[in-house]
Amino acid sequence: AQTLVNYGTCMCLVQGIFYHCTNEDDEGSCADHPCSCSRSNCCARWSFMGALSLVLPCLLCYLPATGCVKL
Repeated sequence: AQTLVNYGTCMCLVQGIFYHCTNEDDEGSCADHPCSCSRSNCCARWSFMGALSLVLPCLLCYLPATGCVKL
């Protein structure tokens, strides 16, 4: 269900951009959890996703859809 949410809300594009544009070599990169506030560059990631949501408004549905999946 979470994979369906990722593709339906275009979060897979954000994860791909973070994967290719960051230089983190460790297993827990920000591409795995782009909305996490505990990783480095939190403000930069959220600012980028906010700007990208102007072009891809389906990103705004990611957090509510993830909450529905967890329920």
